[in-house]
Amino acid sequence: MKRLSIYLLIFSLVFSMIPLQPLSTLAKEVSEDTEEVSNFKGDLIPVNGETEDSLVNEENSETENAGDEASTTDMKDETEANESNSEVDATENESAEELDADENTPEDIERVNPSENSIQTLAEEKKPSINESNTSLLGHFKSGNAKVYNKIGEEHTLVATNLTNAVYYIKKQANFDGDTYYLISTNPSATKGVIGWVKSADLTTHTHVGVDKKAKTFYIKGNGKTTTKAWGGSKDTVHANLSGYKNKAFQVNLTEKVGNNIWYLGKIDGKGNNVWVHSSYVQNIQQNKTSLLGHIKNRNVIIHKSIGGDTFKAGATYTNAVYYIKAQTTVGKATYYLISNSPSSVNGVVGWVKSTDLSTHKHVGVDKKAKTFFIKGNGKATTKAWGGSKDTVHANLSKFKDQAFQVNLTEKIGNNTWYRGKINGQDGNVWLHSSYVFSETKSKTSLLGHIKNGNVNIYETVGGKASKAGAEFTNIVYYIKEQAVVGKDRYYLISKSPSNTKGVVGWIKSTDLSTHKHVGLDKKAKTFYIKGNGKATTKAWGGSKDTIYADMTKYNNATFKVHLTEKVGNNTWYRGTLDGKTVWLHSSYVYSASKSKTSLLGHIKSGNVTIHETIGGKTFKAGADYTNAVYYIKEQAVAGKNTYYLISKSPSNTKGVVGWVKSTDLSTHKHVGVDKKAKIFFIKGNGKATSKAWGGSKDTIFSDMKQYKSEPFTVHLTEKVGNNTWYRGTLDGKTVWLHSSYLEKTFEQEVAYLTNQERIKAGLAPLKFDEKLSDVANVKARDMYDNDYFDHSSPVYGSPGDMLNAFGVSYSAVGENIAWGYRTPNSVVTGWMNSPGHKANILYEDFTHIGIGYDKRDSHWVQIFISR
Repeated sequence: MKRLSIYLLIFSLVFSMIPLQPLSTLAKEVSEDTEEVSNFKGDLIPVNGETEDSLVNEENSETENAGDEASTTDMKDETEANESNSEVDATENESAEELDADENTPEDIERVNPSENSIQTLAEEKKPSINESNTSLLGHFKSGNAKVYNKIGEEHTLVATNLTNAVYYIKKQANFDGDTYYLISTNPSATKGVIGWVKSADLTTHTHVGVDKKAKTFYIKGNGKTTTKAWGGSKDTVHANLSGYKNKAFQVNLTEKVGNNIWYLGKIDGKGNNVWVHSSYVQNIQQNKTSLLGHIKNRNVIIHKSIGGDTFKAGATYTNAVYYIKAQTTVGKATYYLISNSPSSVNGVVGWVKSTDLSTHKHVGVDKKAKTFFIKGNGKATTKAWGGSKDTVHANLSKFKDQAFQVNLTEKIGNNTWYRGKINGQDGNVWLHSSYVFSETKSKTSLLGHIKNGNVNIYETVGGKASKAGAEFTNIVYYIKEQAVVGKDRYYLISKSPSNTKGVVGWIKSTDLSTHKHVGLDKKAKTFYIKGNGKATTKAWGGSKDTIYADMTKYNNATFKVHLTEKVGNNTWYRGTLDGKTVWLHSSYVYSASKSKTSLLGHIKSGNVTIHETIGGKTFKAGADYTNAVYYIKEQAVAGKNTYYLISKSPSNTKGVVGWVKSTDLSTHKHVGVDKKAKIFFIKGNGKATSKAWGGSKDTIFSDMKQYKSEPFTVHLTEKVGNNTWYRGTLDGKTVWLHSSYLEKTFEQEVAYLTNQERIKAGLAPLKFDEKLSDVANVKARDMYDNDYFDHSSPVYGSPGDMLNAFGVSYSAVGENIAWGYRTPNSVVTGWMNSPGHKANILYEDFTHIGIGYDKRDSHWVQIFISR
């Protein structure tokens, strides 16, 4: 009993340190300490197998037993009685102890104390240990019969009759004698708001984890309730019915997890005290990006400061103006647009408006390219695309008709195009619908132009900023490669380069320019000669500022090599090189070498003669290399007063060309082809044979023609040089030219030639034409006519042998054919060949020489054959 009374005394003392409070006081304390939850820190600990619905509905399983109040009262009375008895027992024990102490001697005391210590040590060895540890849970009492202990292992101090239907924080747990105990508290603390220890079996619990303190905004669905704590019971309820707060904003400042369920702490519409809402009672309204422009339909339209928040009517303040819409959201079946005075979902925001209360169109940026249009005079100008009456800057555009509108931004509203820019490039930006402007009609052209005077306006863009031409831009020619028509006006884009992008100066009205068409003709190389008048400029039709050479007299008759020809209006201009510089010359400032075909042969008169590679170009002396030879001349040119011949080694003006030579430095004759007929002549033995007709010493092939005297010369080309005839044929295996005076053609020679042709046909050697033998034959022919006979024996000279002896002609054998009445060599030879006896003489193989005689008075013919 002694030990028991001490145990009860200790329990009473501990319990008295935690005075019991009425439930109303506890509820008040919970409400006051709700804000302390925000100081909670913990790890997210998932609990498997738990669902949101089970947690949300668990409070429904909690019991509210009215009979528990009586048991609680009894428990309280019983506790008080125990405390009273404990005090009595303690007094009695103290008295007993004092009595024992008085009765015993010191020796007895020493004897008794060891005995008491032994008993206490034995009791302590048998007492179960209490193992405490930290945890983080929330819990509900399963019923009002659950017992609450002030100290684990002692008698309970109260039952949970008045503690049900509320949630409690559990920050500490303990294991004792096989049971788990939880320390429940009205605060998220193991020291503040503590109620006592409860067996885990008497509680429904879930892990309690802080998630984050990030600010979030949700919207209330209208179901469920709000509580002072996460997973709060009916006693924790703040708003039992949320239907009146449907779609209101819920601004979260703390998120926690209870089991697998998410709970949010925050304020409804950002007002009042913090309350807890289960995640299933709110919705996250997704805000999406968009790009629209919109007009509020009427003054009664409601504008929401936030979705589900405070509202106000559009009224006159917000109608008749266009708004940017960069964000949208859907709440239930309704779509809301965030309207703003700026193209932003953050700046200039007015509020949220239902889509059905707005007239809207898609808003798309097209480009930021600079453009220039011109105002028609209809419509209006506004501060925004598709602007309303409140956005109007210029209600009447008629005063700006045909003025330039310089665009810097293009957008599309629905299917309509809008331009932002400045009227005449001045003042602030305004917006115009595409139907209020028109563009200039641009096209390509090719002109050259001069600005008429210094007062002419030069525009940066058509209808844009302008500046005066002044002295800087006059007296210069400009290229014009682009034109634009605006209304009744035509503008030209002038440039210092033949381009509409490079070297551009600006736009000028066509009436302020003197212009001519500018056409490229060709890039053929040409050579002209300068007259000495006019000027040379950097451009065709150049002005005084384009002048390179103002005085051309010093270049009189100088060569001008052209590489580009253009036409300006009806005038031709040439670009070429003069004195090392590229210049333009008008066609009236130059003259050309008038070229024409010809056919001459020519000899260079001396080695000092100048040969020009081109007329007026580089030159060289003829020297010994180019004299004493004949040249073909197939082209001539007249440059000023001079005639030049193009000399060539071939009968061509392209092949074998040597160069141009002044006509006065050449001896020339006309060169004419006569025919290509085959002809037979016989070489006289004088003159020379050359490689060209009228050939010089360098053209000579055979200089001594005596060796070829009386040889036949078969001609295949006949030409005339001046009044002289030249024949080209083959001699001794080479093609040569012979002057007609070096050849002859007698009947006697032709008969000898035809006779040899017959021998050659028969495979015999030709007979050598013998002039002395021919002299004898001619005497015989004349003798037959003079003495009127036709016989081989002459009444004067006797037989052919006698006659040869008389004239001193040696021979070893002799033969003779005579004929009379045949008119041509061909007919007489044919006659002889048709006569067997005559033919036998002609084809006698031992004969070596032949002589022919002919008397034309009666056509007497004589052939004498001899062997030597």
